[in-house]
Amino acid sequence: MATVKTLIPKKETEVKRIRVAAYCRVSTDSADQKDSFDAQVEYYTRFIGENPNWTLADIYAEI
Repeated sequence: MATVKTLIPKKETEVKRIRVAAYCRVSTDSADQKDSFDAQVEYYTRFIGENPNWTLADIYAEI
């Protein structure tokens, strides 16, 4: 009689993380726009950091 051996694939323990970049932009040099830029950087840093499958590659800016 033939022997049957069941092969169980190994689980990948490390999840591949996606490198994500953010782009922030302001249109004028006013103080409100500076605050807006800082808020955008803070938002995207937090948003990307909260996703376990993402890693922040960089934040690009046009100011």
